Amino acid sequence: MKPLWLILALACSAALANGTAEGNGTALTNVTAPATTPVPAVRPLYFEHLTMRDGLSQSTVMSFLQDSQGYLWLGTESGLDRYDGYSIREYRRQRGNASGLASDYIWAIAEDSHSNLWLATDGGGVEHWDRGTDSFQHYKHDPKDSRTLASDGVRTLLIDAQGRVWAGTLDQGLDILDPQTGAIRHFRHRDADPHSIPADAVCVLYTDHTGRIWVGTDGGLSQYQPATDDFVSYGDRATGTVFTDVHVRTIREDHTGALWVGTLGGGVNRFQILESLVHERHDFGRSRIGALRDLGEAGAAQQIWKPPVSSQAI
Repeated sequence: MKPLWLILALACSAALANGTAEGNGTALTNVTAPATTPVPAVRPLYFEHLTMRDGLSQSTVMSFLQDSQGYLWLGTESGLDRYDGYSIREYRRQRGNASGLASDYIWAIAEDSHSNLWLATDGGGVEHWDRGTDSFQHYKHDPKDSRTLASDGVRTLLIDAQGRVWAGTLDQGLDILDPQTGAIRHFRHRDADPHSIPADAVCVLYTDHTGRIWVGTDGGLSQYQPATDDFVSYGDRATGTVFTDVHVRTIREDHTGALWVGTLGGGVNRFQILESLVHERHDFGRSRIGALRDLGEAGAAQQIWKPPVSSQAI
């Protein structure tokens, strides 16, 4: 089996902006790249392509995950695919199949400590795939029951250290599901409450190396505070930290512990919480940042997927 290499590339449409600002104990810096910055030598890149001709459900892949057994799972707009390095197995919604997918539109995939998968779907709520039975359990919204999911439109999810499933919805806030009890808690934006999430459109969830949980929304970035069960927010003037765009789409921590926050139309914002918040804005024109990856101190490309040892097990 040939190794698969995945490389993320960012095309920039404008130079970095200049300027500095301070406020509320926050240092804000716009970083400018010198015109004389030497361009490093480009190493040749080699790609292997996986397309619909190979059995992929759809050419638009919304998310992917390599699980604990080495399989590569791909969430598409038309189903869930599992790739073992040789062939693709499709999971699609089937009428009358209660243990199958409830929706084919897969936004995000996560694996829990039991090696089972959780899916964020558009229209099907949260899906739980059991590896042992190869079947799905559905967590959906019931308008007559406030104890269910707030919405069936789920954009992102995260599994925390306690095994709870955090589900960010498209327009109904953030839910936390306890798989042991089935209980679901709801967090919504409230205009009069600065400690609520900044917006009800939750687009990304992320855990940093210290275990802190970050929530990216269409109104900025929040950090969950377990001691008080609420949130501290960043991103607009009211918080004292102004991002280039409050529509947060991706979060990634680098090897220094700094967070890189990709936005819908304002490029990348980098900040690090030390004694005070250090914030740098990298403004690539009106760039839409959909994914970020830390390649380490050397900045070299890494092989991030290897085929499973065996393609027989589920």
